Order: sequence, then structure tokens, then C-alpha cells
Amino acid sequence: MRLLLLTLALLFAPVYAHAGLLNVETVATGDNVDVTGGAEGRVFAAGWKINVDDAVYKNTLLLTGANIDINANAEGAVYIFGQNISVDGKYVGPLAAAGQEIRIEPSAVIEDDLWLSGQVVWLKGTLPANGKVLGNSVVIDGNIMPVGEDKLLDIQAQELELTENAVIGGKVLYRSKNVPRVSSGAQVLMEIQIEDSTFEDEVKAKLKRVAWLGKLGSKLMLLVWLLIAGLIVCLVMAPKMRASLKRVRQYPARMLGAGVGYLLAVPIIAVVLFVTVVGMPVAISLLAGYPIAIIMGFSIGTLWIGTLVFEAVFKKIPLRRHQFVGCYLIGMVIVLLVTRIPYVGFIGWLVPLAGGLGAFSWLKWKQMQAGKE
Repeated sequence: MRLLLLTLALLFAPVYAHAGLLNVETVATGDNVDVTGGAEGRVFAAGWKINVDDAVYKNTLLLTGANIDINANAEGAVYIFGQNISVDGKYVGPLAAAGQEIRIEPSAVIEDDLWLSGQVVWLKGTLPANGKVLGNSVVIDGNIMPVGEDKLLDIQAQELELTENAVIGGKVLYRSKNVPRVSSGAQVLMEIQIEDSTFEDEVKAKLKRVAWLGKLGSKLMLLVWLLIAGLIVCLVMAPKMRASLKRVRQYPARMLGAGVGYLLAVPIIAVVLFVTVVGMPVAISLLAGYPIAIIMGFSIGTLWIGTLVFEAVFKKIPLRRHQFVGCYLIGMVIVLLVTRIPYVGFIGWLVPLAGGLGAFSWLKWKQMQAGKE
């Protein structure tokens, strides 16, 4: 119900000017919005131009608009989203603002965290050395006060300028490839730390440190998927597997060549058929069956490799389903080991896939010939 009322207010209220101390949530919308008199509850204001007076606002202020001028005595958190933002007054709680141009006015006093993001950011007034500022150009024209030993003002910008009115009394970290411009009259009481790494570099480094988890997870999922698919094929389609294995054992080179040809030919033929309206259904059916053929081919090829080891150890050909499963597991282990070899690891995927595809395509061809007869 609260969300519904807020939506209706934003849609239909032409203008709203709040005056008086209220212990409720206040919604103000319109082209020109004046928020005056203070409030004990939360205040939400949206409009083209928003003005907030210097009364006491004890709870959260949320402002969004094109041009925002705020001169509040705010005790709660303040969140501002707009194009041109001017901030004056006193702020006991955290202040966060995002816009094209943000100006912290000379008489503004901010005591808690400062979070700003804009194209041009002017830092005047009395500000804490606590928070982050992101911008294309940041100008310090005020007093950066110390907050604590472990607190600092983290600034990332293409350009940082310290005017003659700037006083750096707290810790400031400047992340940029460029050197800050410091006026001769600026008072730098605490040296500004400069780092080449930006916020983006920091995020990329953190993502790189955990990227191996994603790669490991994807490889495990692929392994489990292939293992399950292969075991199902071995158990459900044992007679066809025997016929395909027999073919690939008799003519390994021929089946490898046929499998490589199948891998390359099907996508090319499908693209050619897509050009014509008549051939489009055939192309769709070819592409739909392509993943199934790859699964079958890989399962047959992996089983083929496993049977070679089985025959070498036990001196007999596997005929039963449980023997097929054991051979498939042996083949999977061998494939995984070969794929770990540098430069030639792809052979571990290509040989079983191509050999199995060749045998599977031969089997399907024989079935089609038998159907015609």
C-alpha cells in the first residue's frame, strides 16, 4: 500500500510544498518542489527543481531531480540524485550524491561519511576525511578535516585541483595516472597519498583473484554433465554402442576422418540452407540434432578409449552394461589427463569426439539404408 501511494503521488501530484514538523513519511513531487519546516520522519522529494530549507530534518532525506539546492540541518542520512546539485547546511549523518555537477558550498559542514559521484565535483566547506569521491574533475576549495587514524578520503579523478583556499588536514588518497595541481596558497598539512591504481583496477584485481572459482565450477559442471550423459547412453543404448564400437575398432582412421568432416560440414551446410526458404526447416533440424550427435559421439569415443585399456588389461572384449560403464569411466579419466598436457591437450577432446562421431554417423547411415530396404 505504501508503494502504491508513493507511485500515485509521483504520477498525479502537480506540486507539493511541505511545511511544518511532521512525524510521518512525506512525499513531495512536482515541477518546483519546496521542502520547508523540517521533519521527524523520512522525506522523499522528486521534481525538476527542488529546494530544501535550513530547518531540522531528523530522518532520511531522499531527493531526485534536475536541479537540487539543499540547505538542510540534517541529522539522518541524505541521498541526492540529480543533474546540478548544490549542498549547503550541516549534516550529522552520511551524505551521498550522484549527478553531473556537485557543489559542496563554502558554509557547508559535513561530519560523517561523504560519498560523491559526478562529472565535476567542487569540495568547499568543512568536510571529513572519510568516504569516496569519484569524478572526472575534482576541486578541493575547502577544509578536509581529520576523522581518525584508519579513515581517509578516497578520491578517483582524471584531474584533482587544490585551490588557494584548500586545507588538507586529514588523510587523502588520490587514485589517478595524473599528478594533482596544487595552488601555492593551498595548505597541505598532511601529504596526499597518490596511487596509480583506480577503483576499476581494484575491482578487476579482486575479480581475477576469484575467477578460478568460476572456471573450476564450469569445468566441474561440464565433467558431471558429460559423465551423466555418457553413463545414460551406455546403459540405455548398449546394443547401438556395441555396433558403433565395433566399427570404430575396425576402421579408426576412417572414423576419425568422418567425424572431423561431420563437425565441420554440418554448420556450413546449415548456414547455406538457411539462405533458402525451402532449406530452412532442414537447417533447423540439422542444428537441433547437432548437440545430440556430439554427446553421442563423445560418449562412443570415450568408451572406445576405455575399451582399449580394458582389453589390454583383461584380454577380453567388454560385452555387459556394467563393463561398458567401467570402460567409460576409464576413458573419461584418460581424456581428462590428456587434456592437461600443454599445447596438445585439445587432442584429448578431438580424438574421442571425432572417432565417436564418425562411428555414430555411420550407424545412422546404416539405419537409414535399412529403412529404405
